[in-house]
Amino acid sequence: MGTLMRGAPGLVALLLALAPPGPAASSTALDGPSLAAHLDSLAPLLASRQGGELPELSEEDWDRLAGGGAVIKQQTLDGTAMLGATVFTVTDVAAWRIWLAICDRDHHEEFMPHIREGVCLEDQGHSRLVYQYLALPAIRDRHWVIRTRTNGPLWLSSERTIWESSWSLEPDAEALITRYHEAGRIENVEADAVAAAIVTPRNDGCWLLVDLPDGRTFIAYQDLSDIGGRVPAWLVNELGPSGLRGLVDEVTARGRDIERHFSADRPPPAAPDGSVVEQLQLD
Repeated sequence: MGTLMRGAPGLVALLLALAPPGPAASSTALDGPSLAAHLDSLAPLLASRQGGELPELSEEDWDRLAGGGAVIKQQTLDGTAMLGATVFTVTDVAAWRIWLAICDRDHHEEFMPHIREGVCLEDQGHSRLVYQYLALPAIRDRHWVIRTRTNGPLWLSSERTIWESSWSLEPDAEALITRYHEAGRIENVEADAVAAAIVTPRNDGCWLLVDLPDGRTFIAYQDLSDIGGRVPAWLVNELGPSGLRGLVDEVTARGRDIERHFSADRPPPAAPDGSVVEQLQLD
């Protein structure tokens, strides 16, 4: 597969239930070898990815993806007992639709369980500073500040067929949370809740979407996160993969009817290079 596939689930993903399998491939859909060959042909372009190195996929994995299933690969996080994970799948939902759901981080609380607050603190177009707060029923709440990045050069060089958004934890996340809460930018979380929540010690990952020749979308979602606190690593590592698949399905489902979530008064996120997503038609 070349450089693309050689090489701890986030807490939202950990808590989501395993969703049903994706749709079966149609008679005109790429089979496993054709799917692998197409992604391998993109290796020179994918060398400019911003996200972490993705795990290698086997022939059996490619066949499963071509048939509409999902493949999840876990990988060691250096210096911790936590495992990161990457979920791969292929869907009939167009990449631009999924992209808008991914990048609509100010409104993730509308469809991601337990997200109480999500707000863009700074917007530089290709780079955004984002705060999110996760309210949990059984363990202490978590929150974080991440720097998200969209890969405009990769999107343009691929003739607008490869969409990538990556993120990493801001080194001074705790100080940023205090500053922006005092400034009134974090509106839906009380001061005592902010003080009690745990800042995730690591929160890195990426979304990669590829428009396929058969009209479907290849998805790779990688989450390399350490949730912190006293939750046993074995529990996170055991439950995380199913929750990760569920998160991808939640985002994909949001993309399926993405038009109804935006209007002139609530503009959609931009394409990877900061331009308008031309496929979205608003009334």
